[in-house]
Amino acid sequence: MTHSKVHPEATKLVNNYIDELPEWSKAICSKLRQIILSASQQIQEDWKWNHPNYYCNGMVCGIWAFKDHVTLVFFQGAMINDHFAVLSSHSDNLHNRHIKYTNVSEINETIIKDYLLQSVDNNIKGLRINQTKNKTIDIPYYLKDALENAGLLESFNNMSYSHKKEYILWIKEAKKEETKIRRVEKVISQLRDKFGFSSL
Repeated sequence: MTHSKVHPEATKLVNNYIDELPEWSKAICSKLRQIILSASQQIQEDWKWNHPNYYCNGMVCGIWAFKDHVTLVFFQGAMINDHFAVLSSHSDNLHNRHIKYTNVSEINETIIKDYLLQSVDNNIKGLRINQTKNKTIDIPYYLKDALENAGLLESFNNMSYSHKKEYILWIKEAKKEETKIRRVEKVISQLRDKFGFSSL
């Protein structure tokens, strides 16, 4: 088994991260952390992308606290046997699967430990999902229409995969339709500035 250099101050950083959260999300994150670290002695606490991450021969999972929920992300979750049918996915991510929580009472320790041990076992065996080299991304129709109307579609398509994905995920994560529309308008405005287009 290979070993990773985990962040030397991971524990301190995770402690600070959790301490600064509102009580409801602090309770969720603390419980998830306790379950993850007790699931296997091989799991190491790490700090990546400014969030708690957990490692064993590769990334296993991460805890991401948001304004109205906490997400437990399994980084190679597509390989997990989801026999409890609780994992969700984003259409443009081949690898990750996640569970969202809004209250600590929703956490099922048995399910999480099952999926963690599957993930650890897969990592130890060196199993990985092969990332397609052709990184295509589906542009939502409403964004595509707005880009076409603004004469920006070709410029958007020529952007890097990661930048396109970042814009699209930001728009898709809007829960209300009016928020989604505002975000599309903001993206168009930003891209006009970026590519030197004046407002039409």
